Amino acid sequence: MMASEFGPDPKTLKKNLVTSGVVAGDDGLYSSKDALRLVCGDIDAEKLRETHERADKLAIENATARGELVDVADFAKQYETIYAEIRQTILGSKLADSDKDTLLDKLAKLHSV
Repeated sequence: MMASEFGPDPKTLKKNLVTSGVVAGDDGLYSSKDALRLVCGDIDAEKLRETHERADKLAIENATARGELVDVADFAKQYETIYAEIRQTILGSKLADSDKDTLLDKLAKLHSV
């Protein structure tokens, strides 16, 4: 009956109910509430999802205000500058070539992280 009133084919509606994890009652039938939720959406689940999203957004805003988060693009730009300066300092130092190579290898590993 639900399918004829809301459009989906009865077999499609039943298949979607089953794949959604909805369990039929003892009489083998599905509740109108479950079928309606499948056809129209679950407003409670949507409200819960929205509440989680708002909480996540607020947590990010608070962490940013406390200075706990950094802008990735800005960090990468500053890191590249520092990396290049350290590399040039090592190359221009009076260290033995083997020591330079060791430091440059360690710096390259850090850079690849």
